[in-house]
Amino acid sequence: LTHLVNCNLPLMNYLLNLKRNAHNVLYLRKT
Repeated sequence: LTHLVNCNLPLMNYLLNLKRNAHNVLYLRKT
């Protein structure tokens, strides 16, 4: 189980970064 989580951590971080970047883009576009 821990091996599966470790394999998925980079993917989760990538998705979190995408969400954060999308939020920043929307925020910058709004201003």
